[in-house]
Amino acid sequence: MSGVERASFQIIFQPSGKRGNYQGPIRLLDAARRVGVGLESVCGGVGECGRCKMIVIKGSTSHLTGIEEMLLTEEEVKQGYRLACCTKVYGDAEVLVPPSVALERQRLQVEAVEMPLQVEPVVREYVVELPEATLVDICPDFGRLREALKATHGVEPEVIDYHALRALSPVIREGEWSLSVALRGGEVIAVSPGASRRVSLGLAVDLGTTKIALYLVDLSTGQTIDMLGIQNPQIPYG
Repeated sequence: MSGVERASFQIIFQPSGKRGNYQGPIRLLDAARRVGVGLESVCGGVGECGRCKMIVIKGSTSHLTGIEEMLLTEEEVKQGYRLACCTKVYGDAEVLVPPSVALERQRLQVEAVEMPLQVEPVVREYVVELPEATLVDICPDFGRLREALKATHGVEPEVIDYHALRALSPVIREGEWSLSVALRGGEVIAVSPGASRRVSLGLAVDLGTTKIALYLVDLSTGQTIDMLGIQNPQIPYG
C-alpha cells in the first residue's frame, strides 16, 4: 500500500459538524455511515438511484465517474455535487449534506438564554384621546394630534407620513376621537382607530458560517416570540 493510502485524514460533514478520522481512501457514503450521518440511498449504494448527492466543499477526491456524469446535471457538477457512493476521499475533506438527502432533518440549535435588557425600539406606539373639533376649535387634525401627544406622552412629532396624513381624519372619526399612533423618531408613520395597539415586531438575524438563526422579537418587551434555524446556503463557497 502507498503512503497516501496509509495516511490518516479527517472528513467533516456539514451542517451537523460531525467528523471522523479515516485511513486510506474511503467512499463518502461509507465515511458518512461510520459517524452516523444518514443519507438517502435507495439503491443500496451501487450507483443506480442518484439520491446520495453531496457537495464537496474542499478536499482530495476521486475523479468524476461515468455514473456521476449520467446522474448529475451539468449545473450540479459545477456546484461541486458528487454521488457519495461513487466518490472516494484521499485526504482531509469537508462536505455538505443537502437537506433533500439527509434521512433525518438536521436539527440546528438556535435556543439562547434570555437576558434582561432595556428595550429602546425605533418605532413606538401611543394611544391618545383628542378633543373633539367644534366651530370654535378649528385646529387641523395633525396639529390637534401633536398637542395631544405632547400633553399625554411628552412627545411632539415634527412630520407625518403622507399615507398616515391621508388616513388621519377618517381614523379619528372612526375611533370617535381616540386613536393609536405609531412614531418613528419625530415622524408619525401610521394611525389606527381606537385603543387597538398593535404588537411592534422586529427580526434579529444571526448569520453564521454554517447556519442562519432568526429571532422574532416583541419590540415593546424584548421578548423572543419565535425562532428558526436554517442552513447557510453559502456553505459551499466558504
